[in-house]
Amino acid sequence: MHCSDVAIRHGRRTVVSGIDLSLEDGMSAAITGRSGSGKSSLLSAILGMVPIASGTIEVDGKGVHSLRGAHRREYLRHTVSVVFQHGELLEELEPVENVAIAAILAGSPRRAAFQEAEELLEDLGVPARGVSTQVLSGGEHQRVAVARALITRPSLVLADEPTGSLDAEFREMVGDLVLSIPKRWGSSVLIVTHDDALARRADAAFSLVPDHNGVAHLEPAP
Repeated sequence: MHCSDVAIRHGRRTVVSGIDLSLEDGMSAAITGRSGSGKSSLLSAILGMVPIASGTIEVDGKGVHSLRGAHRREYLRHTVSVVFQHGELLEELEPVENVAIAAILAGSPRRAAFQEAEELLEDLGVPARGVSTQVLSGGEHQRVAVARALITRPSLVLADEPTGSLDAEFREMVGDLVLSIPKRWGSSVLIVTHDDALARRADAAFSLVPDHNGVAHLEPAP
């Protein structure tokens, strides 16, 4: 993934500017910054969900904001995936259903999707069947979210505050899991977080720092 001189505006207000960021295959990077500094906006721009005012964002050599139609759908289904702070799972479904549905929507046959979902959940130590997702612990819930993000074998996983809603025990556990993704599954990982301890453990760490006009710029984390 490569961001070159990216700027993002919300209305007339420039939120971030001059963002240069490269994340090589199989690496992890983390971005910290105060609330409202533009962390989630940057992730949304990498997804192609938020327009950029200038610059370019490329993932797997493709200009994200030039993708249209089937190419855009392919990008969202296979190239990039997201782990959200609160999981964004369907609580009434079993864990295996929450994971398999992502693969089915990406075009996998139903039987293969469920088989791979069960294998992923077993690997992550989460019950696949027999319970609804809503009864899982916080740590199990986020592991299901990680499994859902991984099942399409994306090149890039975006993690938006993946430990933000967890207590200390589960925060470390889920942090370990997210940072293990490059070595275990081969996907690059970009994390935005308020958790400085988690950020320092990534291969590279950055901060979004506002200037005197309130426009955030990306700097190496101290």
